[in-house]
Amino acid sequence: MGGLLTLLLGEDAADSIVSGTISGACEGYVDKKRNGLLSLVTRSWDHRWLSVAKKDIYYYESHNATKAPLERLSLQLVRKVVPDQRDDRLFEVHMMDRTIHVHRAESEDERDRIVGHLNFLRQQFLNLFEMFSITDEDVAAAKTKPTPGFSFIDPTAVKKGDQLLLVEVHGRRRVRTQKVDVSVKSFRPSSVFILDAGTRIFQWNGSEAPRVCKGKALDVCSKIRTKERGGTIAHITLDQGKSSENNSDFWKLLKAQPSDVPASGTTAVIHMTRLYRVLGQEVDEGSRIKLIYEGALPRCELLSSKSCVTVDCGDELFVWVGKESVSYQRKLALALAKKLVKEEERASWATITREVENGETIIFKEKFSNFAGMLPINLQKKEQKKNTATAKAQEKIDVLKAMHHSAPQSESGVDDGSGEIVNMWRVEDFERYEVEPKDRGQFFDQESYIIHYKYMHRNKEANMVYFWQGRFSSRNEKGTSAYMTVDVSEDLSENEQTRVEQGKECAHFRQVFNKLHFVVLNGRRSTWSSDAAGLYRMVGTDHHKHPTQVHRSASSLSSLTAFVLADPPARSAFVWCGVGASDDASSRAQEFARHTIGPSGSVTVVEEGKESDDFWKALGGKKAILSRIFQGRMSSTTVVQSFWCLGNYQG
Repeated sequence: MGGLLTLLLGEDAADSIVSGTISGACEGYVDKKRNGLLSLVTRSWDHRWLSVAKKDIYYYESHNATKAPLERLSLQLVRKVVPDQRDDRLFEVHMMDRTIHVHRAESEDERDRIVGHLNFLRQQFLNLFEMFSITDEDVAAAKTKPTPGFSFIDPTAVKKGDQLLLVEVHGRRRVRTQKVDVSVKSFRPSSVFILDAGTRIFQWNGSEAPRVCKGKALDVCSKIRTKERGGTIAHITLDQGKSSENNSDFWKLLKAQPSDVPASGTTAVIHMTRLYRVLGQEVDEGSRIKLIYEGALPRCELLSSKSCVTVDCGDELFVWVGKESVSYQRKLALALAKKLVKEEERASWATITREVENGETIIFKEKFSNFAGMLPINLQKKEQKKNTATAKAQEKIDVLKAMHHSAPQSESGVDDGSGEIVNMWRVEDFERYEVEPKDRGQFFDQESYIIHYKYMHRNKEANMVYFWQGRFSSRNEKGTSAYMTVDVSEDLSENEQTRVEQGKECAHFRQVFNKLHFVVLNGRRSTWSSDAAGLYRMVGTDHHKHPTQVHRSASSLSSLTAFVLADPPARSAFVWCGVGASDDASSRAQEFARHTIGPSGSVTVVEEGKESDDFWKALGGKKAILSRIFQGRMSSTTVVQSFWCLGNYQG
């Protein structure tokens, strides 16, 4: 609590509030301008002693007055308290009935102190639930996932190109990004505009736009393209007044022509950002909605996983959903946003966007000062070294040593696999979805995954973030998994990221997941059936082998390892051991078979060359077996190893 008070009021004021002297701290002499018609003529001021008690602002003749206060204002009816830019000592108290009370403090520091205290007290005493007239019917009618359309922006619909998004980048000293109406009337030569059309993203540079705006727009487009769309969409740049501006697709989307751009537009309005924290039904109605921030760019620490936050940025409203929030909070946050978007001062095109924790859009992150991954890019040139890498002398390869099975050494800085898998996500359609703990050992060769693993290293907590990419995973999903791994890692203090390709899993990865019965299955999770019979090949090193599903046919068998032919509905399985299969492969195959069909199932071990008719029937018929050519050349002490030798192929 003390950190938030310090952020809002400053260190001295926060100390006085925490110590319980808020009423005494928020008092002092001010000149209060008289209201009414007489004040328009005389411009007279009254010298008053301002003091706050309970939920009211009182005005006395002096600090030691014994009579009743001359005037009283209710803090619950105060709309906002803001400094007046016309004078360093002036500040205004805006009421709900649109009345404005003008004050003049004795100094600028005194003004800032009083304004900070009044704003904090107003936030504490304000019953926003009552002020916005939110009823139980409003909450019940709100949907946790609103339908895309008028006033509602769905990030998924934007990615698919079903909804257009127009963002203005403006400013010189402080560059800001904000959504504007999707119309050519919003354009102005002094700004840069980003049109997000899903599969394409356009950047229109105004002829008078400063270079810093163009650079910022390029950065935003790059982040959207790479982090939200997997790097597959096209980024098209248009410069006003140049040939590149004549892009028919761009103007067709806007239903306009380059000549329709206004010669000069109005100055962009920078709105104050307000954050409303929404709690559940376990607290009083008056405390369920709290204004926790008013200012320029808030810090992302104000977002809590156990709550929802309605972010008010003027004509842009966001409903941020914490991952531990409940349905009531999500509905109440949306009901509040719907009340705010209908206020008179909002534009007719004002929008509401739903944001989910850990899945925030780039535009939403731009509304905060320190969101992970949104820090400015370093554009300084790096020093170029003239020396090239030193060539290493070719060492002689010991073939016999390579064929010897030695215990794998643990990777430097990683434990023995006894740590904890904090979370695991499956990547699909540029989004990530949590994998249930019971399914964390199952990987599919058409999908990509992100795994957060936590362990102790030198008496300190450390983190490893793996991103596993299936052999047949799409290019989009592989790219998205890489960028989302960076997002996950930025929230962790000490971490390391490691890319894992199917079939090339490191020893530590297998150590961690073999305890969860690590298996690689064909296809995708959405189309897989646990009741289907399947053939599984044992792959990997002798010390960490795991099963991988292959085509159920005799042609898939190989003499170099062991296979499992499992039929879960029949609760039976065959473990086929090739003549070159190691003892570890055979034991791991039997362990997997028992896990697949259950402890009461029947597991039959079959050696190569001694197969029964039932085995061939279950496999679909007898065919030639891969590597059978080695059968007569193998002894009990030698195991044939096969290697792929790959060069530096380019083409």
